[in-house]
Amino acid sequence: MKPENNGVFVITHGFDRQLVVYPLIEWTLVEHELGSLNSVKRKNRSFIRAIIRSAHHVNLDANGRISIPDKLLSFAGIEKDITIIGMIKKFEVWSPQRLSEFDSGQMDIDSEDFESLASDISF
Repeated sequence: MKPENNGVFVITHGFDRQLVVYPLIEWTLVEHELGSLNSVKRKNRSFIRAIIRSAHHVNLDANGRISIPDKLLSFAGIEKDITIIGMIKKFEVWSPQRLSEFDSGQMDIDSEDFESLASDISF
């Protein structure tokens, strides 16, 4: 973890009933992007509220762990075990059961879509 984060993370709801954990520096960028939305528009205000009101700042403890608030654990259906998925500049925390249900309900990305997305980022 980058020293600029000072052991601080922000945890919020994900779009797929998982949790998303951002290092503080990355969360600052998310806030900037949210702040760029026109708050006169109702859908923008609702979106900003949905993201911000579930955000919790947490600190690493002496053992390098974070404590996830009960409200967020409940949202994500997490009871005991978790699955962590690295997402480049953030990571997701899933209930293993919910992730399995999510994966089984998703259609695999077809090769044309995969190829198209890969070319968009010069993969």
